[in-house]
Amino acid sequence: MSVTVGSPEWKRRLDVTLQVISVCSRSCPRCYARYFVRGEPYTASVESVVHDIRTLGRVGRIFLSGGEVTLYPEFETLLRRAREVTQASLWIFTNGAKLVEHAAATGYLDGVAMSVYRENSHAGASTDKAIMREYAHAKPKRVKFKKLQIVHTLNRGATPCFRKGVTISVMDGRVYGCCVAAGMEGMDSIPLTEGWEERVKDLSVPCDRCDLGEP
Repeated sequence: MSVTVGSPEWKRRLDVTLQVISVCSRSCPRCYARYFVRGEPYTASVESVVHDIRTLGRVGRIFLSGGEVTLYPEFETLLRRAREVTQASLWIFTNGAKLVEHAAATGYLDGVAMSVYRENSHAGASTDKAIMREYAHAKPKRVKFKKLQIVHTLNRGATPCFRKGVTISVMDGRVYGCCVAAGMEGMDSIPLTEGWEERVKDLSVPCDRCDLGEP
């Protein structure tokens, strides 16, 4: 069922990727956040993230992401404060770098999505499996945990985006039109201020520069 971008129903279904740190522990081929990761080093303050979450209001899901979010210097504080100010479903995107180490802190979350790239080497795949196994054993029981298989299409723009229209990204107090747009050179954005929902429909979506395919 399609919904009108900016409508209350759209907002209730919306996934928001909130970029909090550009540092990453891996160099995955064609990372969906590569434009953000390869730009100027960036780490949002806890209070700026809290402010952004409050301004977003009640959306469907908020994904704290990077870079690699488990490398955030105040990771537990970030999750605790985020949980305090939102009723949205709260998740992280992670490659698992310090996921097991921070297992207890993930109790503030509703879910953890671990990104796994099909192009990674066999050694990388073995590491991913070990992390997933250890975290599944260590995590708080209520926290959902899923593998997010990242795949690519060589024919850019040819595969319809399975998230188009129901996802935005937020970085440094600005809203971008989809999950990969933050950090892209030349991409337009709007300030994350009151009434942002009414303006988001005017944002461009960089399908011609996105090579993510549908899982």
